[in-house]
Amino acid sequence: MTVRTLAAAISGGSPPFSPAPTITRLVLIDCPPSLNGLTRMAWAASDKVALVAEPGLFSVAGTERTMRAIQLFRQEFAPNLSPAGIVANRVRSGSSEHTYRLAEMESMFGELLLSPRIPEQANWQQIQGAAHPVHHWPGDSAKSAAGLFDDLLSNLMATGSGLRSRTR
Repeated sequence: MTVRTLAAAISGGSPPFSPAPTITRLVLIDCPPSLNGLTRMAWAASDKVALVAEPGLFSVAGTERTMRAIQLFRQEFAPNLSPAGIVANRVRSGSSEHTYRLAEMESMFGELLLSPRIPEQANWQQIQGAAHPVHHWPGDSAKSAAGLFDDLLSNLMATGSGLRSRTR
């Protein structure tokens, strides 16, 4: 799907899309963890960028580089683009390295570090491998994880970070 096709679908514009009955408040574009052309096209079509980072040395460093890249991209191509926040993912509560890196992330990114943090879960690989939404996966751990994602989305939307601010 091209950026124009996506924009038409969201706005309810040109065929093959019929007019949207409601206003779209949020569209998520999932990108690979790289700064390639696909990611930059997604940034160009976006108002906010949410980053996902594990509390590890290379992931924290990559998140800092991505924040700098967003700032440069904003200056050159998308003046309304801004970070929505950073999701700490696959957090192991018993890991001293993760505790240290989370503190580092808090000092580097401040309020951009979103809550709640998503803990490491044994069945993530199985859920991903099945290409199944966590909200529909059976079991208590999946229900708990789905609740964390719901809380994360609610917090993001409540602060206004996830709301579309650019007018077109």
